[in-house]
Amino acid sequence: MLSVPRYVAKACFGLFTLINLVLLTGTAVLGYLVFLAPAPHLDRNAIQQRLLTETTVYYRDQRTKLGAFYDQVHLLYLQANQPTRIDSDLDTVIPEAFFDTIIASEDQSFYQHIGVDPIGILRASWANLLAGRVIQGGSTLTQQTSELLFEHRPEHGEGRWANKALETLDALRLEARYSKRDILEFYTNLFHVHGTGQGLAIAARYYFNKNVSDLNLSEIAFIAGSVKGPANYNPFRTQNPEEIQRIVERATERRDYVLRNMLEMELISEERFLEASQDLVAFRQGSFRYQDNHQIEVVRQQMNEEPFHSILQDYGAEGVEKGELRIQTTLDPNLQYLAQFELRRHLSRLEFQRNGYAAPVTNPEPSSLQPESGNFYTGRIEEVLLGDNPSVKVQVGTDRAEVWGLLLEEFVRRTNPQVPNKLRKKDFQQALKNLKTGGSILVALHQRDNTGSVWQASIEQQPTLDGGVMVLQDGEVRAFAGGFDPRGFNRAMQAYRQPGSTFKLLLYMVAMELGWNPLEALSNEHPVYQWQGEVYIPKPDHNPPDNQSSMVWAGALSENLASIYLLEHLLDYLDLEQFERLMEFARFAREENESRADYVVRLRDTYGIIDTQYRMQPYLMEAARQELLRNTAFEPPEEEQALRNLYHGRNWHAEVRSRLRSGSARVSRERELLEHNFLRLQELQERLRQQLVQTKDAFLNGSFKTDDQVLGEWIQNFYVHESALRTDPYNTPIPPRLAYAENPRDLTKGWVPITPYRFRLYNQVWTSNQRERFFSPANIWLHGKIRSTIFQGLEDLMQQRQQDLLRQKPYSTARLYWNHDFRMLLSLQTIVEVATLLGVESPLQPVLSFPLGANDVTLQDLAMLYQSLATGQVFGDSTSPKKHWSLIRRIEDTGGRTIYEANHQSRTILDPGVNRALQEIMRSVVEYGTGRRAKRFLQTEYVREDGKQVKVQIPALGKTGTANNYSNATFVGHLPVPTRQGMQTQGGHTIAVYVGSDRPGEAEATANRFRLTGSSGALPVWSRIAYYLIQTREYKERLRIYHPNLKSLEGKLLLSYATSPPLNVNDKNGLLEGDVTERNAEVFLPLPDSKLPREIPLFSRLLEGRSHTSAEGVWKKGRWITAMKQPQLMSSTSDTDVEQVPR
Repeated sequence: MLSVPRYVAKACFGLFTLINLVLLTGTAVLGYLVFLAPAPHLDRNAIQQRLLTETTVYYRDQRTKLGAFYDQVHLLYLQANQPTRIDSDLDTVIPEAFFDTIIASEDQSFYQHIGVDPIGILRASWANLLAGRVIQGGSTLTQQTSELLFEHRPEHGEGRWANKALETLDALRLEARYSKRDILEFYTNLFHVHGTGQGLAIAARYYFNKNVSDLNLSEIAFIAGSVKGPANYNPFRTQNPEEIQRIVERATERRDYVLRNMLEMELISEERFLEASQDLVAFRQGSFRYQDNHQIEVVRQQMNEEPFHSILQDYGAEGVEKGELRIQTTLDPNLQYLAQFELRRHLSRLEFQRNGYAAPVTNPEPSSLQPESGNFYTGRIEEVLLGDNPSVKVQVGTDRAEVWGLLLEEFVRRTNPQVPNKLRKKDFQQALKNLKTGGSILVALHQRDNTGSVWQASIEQQPTLDGGVMVLQDGEVRAFAGGFDPRGFNRAMQAYRQPGSTFKLLLYMVAMELGWNPLEALSNEHPVYQWQGEVYIPKPDHNPPDNQSSMVWAGALSENLASIYLLEHLLDYLDLEQFERLMEFARFAREENESRADYVVRLRDTYGIIDTQYRMQPYLMEAARQELLRNTAFEPPEEEQALRNLYHGRNWHAEVRSRLRSGSARVSRERELLEHNFLRLQELQERLRQQLVQTKDAFLNGSFKTDDQVLGEWIQNFYVHESALRTDPYNTPIPPRLAYAENPRDLTKGWVPITPYRFRLYNQVWTSNQRERFFSPANIWLHGKIRSTIFQGLEDLMQQRQQDLLRQKPYSTARLYWNHDFRMLLSLQTIVEVATLLGVESPLQPVLSFPLGANDVTLQDLAMLYQSLATGQVFGDSTSPKKHWSLIRRIEDTGGRTIYEANHQSRTILDPGVNRALQEIMRSVVEYGTGRRAKRFLQTEYVREDGKQVKVQIPALGKTGTANNYSNATFVGHLPVPTRQGMQTQGGHTIAVYVGSDRPGEAEATANRFRLTGSSGALPVWSRIAYYLIQTREYKERLRIYHPNLKSLEGKLLLSYATSPPLNVNDKNGLLEGDVTERNAEVFLPLPDSKLPREIPLFSRLLEGRSHTSAEGVWKKGRWITAMKQPQLMSSTSDTDVEQVPR
């Protein structure tokens, strides 16, 4: 017999004993952890509380609830036996069929295992190994319940395997502490559905718009089958019809899989199986009381960004939905209600004007939500009453509403604007004939009647247009409306639209910072502009009242031509050093470590700046023209205007041909503008010189005696004005003007060809001095518009300056100063940089039509921009994910501890004088210009401290904008507030309103019969919001307290900067020249001194430490006459010194 060594036996016995001790100890520890160790997170109250907590969002008053990331149905806890509450129709028990379907779908051995199924785990592991990927899960329903409960435990995130171990432990604890039905109850309330939604109650409402008790077997089976991957079976996550169809088919396959398992487990009969699986899953999306709206969605987006994401992680929450937080926003509840309601009402009014009345397409259906004041609902017409007290009774869900009185009269006037002031019975009959009992109707609920049982309502329209509203105060968002539907696409923050003329104020601000005076004369005629080979002819949206305009009036009357003229001449008051500093600001200066060759390549290849002699010509011509205009007396004044409208004309032939091919209705006018250019007159001037030698010699030396045919060739292309034919040549001491043109079409009206007879007559009766003067260049007008000598002076000045410039290095600052393309690029890029500085986050492109709103921006961009233009300040928050704004003011945890608080800051950025001038331009828009319709809403009454009740007109600032052929409209304005220093913009409200089409191309087709402008499309909403603000008790109390400090004039309150008396300006052009005794308006700007410093304070502050020289201007005859201070050229270099840069 083989004997075992004693020491081996002892070792084996010891090992056996150790293993038993470990097993016994492990069993004891496991038993303790499962049965005895405290696990408060698994108590029934804790599990129910896990579901019944929410993150709540409040308005700025911290009392009014804006919404929650969970709502009423989210807070419903379903039980396996009896409901928790009976005060809601949402409360119900869990259907037994759901228990069967979830077991058939997820864990068919649920009633056999103890929380963990080792065989199931091995089976799933083997299947996954064979497939090479995860195709099965081995987790039991108990483990899945444990995982859902474990998501919010503090240990979560410690490690994958540690988490799995704890989840498994919790699964065993659940099995030890609760029955199988209890575990199923927990799971039924915890599985994920969509967004923040969990549980069967949410799934029933979200997928089918039903209460749990109303679900059928097909729907229950689908919900049970979707719990592992709900996003795969959610048809509401896309709007693509093909994708929706695929998802529905996939969802149906998953439902049928669950039903087949139930059939195999004998949980249902074959008859029920066939009945439940015969059709596709019939989805019908439901709604919730606190469903996502634009405001909650923006809060959610910001909470998912820094620094909020890190704050939530430090707090221990996985996301805002699960943080159990209290979030205070910057929104005002009353303003938010008003902004949404007024936008919807106005869009409804516009729909009546555009398309008349039409019943809503959708059928009314009972609503499970409590109707609220200010909301729009589709209802069913119960009765239409005519007679002495006509009304329309409507069923709205479970509530009743009635349209009567003034609101019904409003409907009658909307359907027929031609009705008399006093409505007749037949007017009501005509308007109400299309309202049929039982039909659909869209109504807005206003307020309940005295009994509280019936809503007073108005009849509305579902609009084809849409819009947005944004209200700011001190850098905070007080209210915003993203569209007629407060959910979905947010047009206040996400819609990129052309802002129209509202961008003109940005140009004016930059112009004044660069030395322009707001009362300076701007050309308001039709010019032609060129930039980098492109030709641009701006179009006015109205006939300008004058050929000149001040900057104030260009803003007030929204003058397109004057604004583009200002853009073309934006840098006229800069000397070379200022020009170079502006290049630094706009990032066009040569960088510190950038070689000259790289700098040239950057300007040439990136920005298309070609520095050649030819590219200098446009601005050389401009500089020479300015010098001529300053130093030349023009008689008649039309010559001065012709010289002002002259452009260089590069590639003008091709541009004319292109426009002729387009067949535009404006071709004749555009062709006339295009053909009036420097290059064409230069060619004409040369041919005049050649012909003049022969013709003048004939006239002076008697060669006129030749035959008419030869004489006709000598005098062809010469014209005299028809007025000269009516005068006696014997009594004409001053010879008449001659015009020279190769085509009569180029002449202005009144010019006729000079005949051989007239030629001989003048020669016979005039003296030699008269004959000499007749054919002198000073008496010959090119195309009858500009004297030959004036044009020769223009050429000489250009040639003189060009010779100096050609000695400079290409792409030097001196050369770039005279490069027309670069000057325009620098002007535009400067405006882009300033816009970004003032809060515009949308990408902006430098285009010639920039001041007319050619770039697409958001309404929020416009509101931020105008807030800065009105107050002179830039607002920001260093703690916000957005640079200039945040919707979140404070975040508190469940204990009331503040874990985040916003840090709103502001800094003054505009020169005070520039800021005052901008305010005056915007005030003039509302007082005299395109925003004057708002004035009747800007009146209020208040009781002063002395007890006297006064009615005053509140000053307001604003600007209209119209774009896309009258299919998009904008109004942005600012409402000042009374302060101890007077009416001031600081602390006031900036209100931006947009109304337009989401498909501008389609809307443009209706522009001929319905023109949407800033004053008609957007201003009405703005006016009503402003009216509400000045009627508030707080505003009137400020008026009462500060009334001794408030300047006024004829019942109008004035802004604090207003001077007394104001300046009188001509109401046609806003200039201080001419007779303004009968036609005048008031401008509250200080009378300019005799000298105007031309500084650039905005850019001086940004580029500290750089000195600059100012140009000077002189006030003469009611307008600014300012010398363009030309740069001192750099030291001369020879042609051989010019660095050659390879192309």
